[in-house]
Amino acid sequence: MKEETRKRTLMRKTRKADECLLWTGQTRAGTTPSALTYGVAFYKGKRIAVHRLAFILWNGPIPKGKCVLHSCDRPLCVRPEHLSTGDQKENTRQCIERGRFLAKSFKAGSKHAQTNLSDEDVAEIRVSTLTRKELAAKHKLSVSQIGRIKTRARWKDGT
Repeated sequence: MKEETRKRTLMRKTRKADECLLWTGQTRAGTTPSALTYGVAFYKGKRIAVHRLAFILWNGPIPKGKCVLHSCDRPLCVRPEHLSTGDQKENTRQCIERGRFLAKSFKAGSKHAQTNLSDEDVAEIRVSTLTRKELAAKHKLSVSQIGRIKTRARWKDGT
């Protein structure tokens, strides 16, 4: 398949959101419960993170040992202008500076950059008599995530 055809195919599976082009195709979650979700696609017979594929299609090969970084902090963004390369140290530095680092010593609960819940939402979930399924639908979460909030496996400290 020609590169221009691959570009068009990739762009057909995006939607505009603010200044970003967000991938709407297949995704995979990270390896931990709190890890980010990234888009994935197949390229030359291998599964690849779609932001890496977008970088390759518009900018050429990713230098050995480099990561593809998002200037917009949106893992599903494939807008070529939002993608650049950097080493793992730069990727980690940006992660910490932008409040995305998931260690306990950094922002947690409603202050975490990727939360969709307020402290009030969590308090409501914990005392609610609705079923976990009903709460999941109401808050747009999975039933298992509601269970983790109710048992304080998530949102442990006071909220």
